[in-house]
Amino acid sequence: MSNITNLIGMIWAILSIVTIFILLRKKMMNRWIGLVFLAISTILGFLIFSPMIPLQFQELFSSGPKGKGPMLILPIVGFLLIILLSAFLGRVFCGYSCPIGAVQELLYRLPLPKIKKGGKWLFMGIRWAFLLAVVIAGVLSGLSILNYVGAGSFFGLDVGSWTFYVFAALLLISVFFYRPFCRIFCPIGALMALFGLIRGYRYERNDKCVDCGMCEKACPTDEAGANEKKMECYVCGRCDEACNFQALEYSKKRR
Repeated sequence: MSNITNLIGMIWAILSIVTIFILLRKKMMNRWIGLVFLAISTILGFLIFSPMIPLQFQELFSSGPKGKGPMLILPIVGFLLIILLSAFLGRVFCGYSCPIGAVQELLYRLPLPKIKKGGKWLFMGIRWAFLLAVVIAGVLSGLSILNYVGAGSFFGLDVGSWTFYVFAALLLISVFFYRPFCRIFCPIGALMALFGLIRGYRYERNDKCVDCGMCEKACPTDEAGANEKKMECYVCGRCDEACNFQALEYSKKRR
């Protein structure tokens, strides 16, 4: 990736995070606005291969020519800014700004049967193990194992690579199961899950809540419960759409 495409991706990521956060706070965010942001992020992924923060994160530990040096300074700055924004404003980047997450979100919105059987902690455990593998393989041997999952090949339209079809298979799964790459393979997702422990912004119940359970039923990651930490909340808004009592607000963490 060139510095220009990195810069464009970083600008889009920051602008989209701040804009969506403002829309959420003013209760102006809806499904159709979300679709616009998702579409733009997906298109940017194909056009400029950015902002691919999970893949850039992997490059930090690679010993190859793309893994070190001044060419990586801009991605590092962008990565740190996005991490800070996500820590305090919520995982808006994961939800709408990352092309890898955006394309999965768009596919999951297709009106087809869904698989939702829990397993949140199991998937988080697998993802932490994968993160550890990414770091160890990169530091010890310069191996970029995340490349084998194929997001780079897919957005680069490298149909001659077998990894293209690995990610294509994950996208097929994402039609029925919510965000398999984000929830199982994404190293940044493993780190951002910890933001649920920080007193940042997230969907919170207010005094209008009657414990009807509709938000919990709508949540694809089992994070809508009153006592959940929102570690796997992708700010998709399904809980808010399902609530008939206006009992959810995007506000600072209360518990």
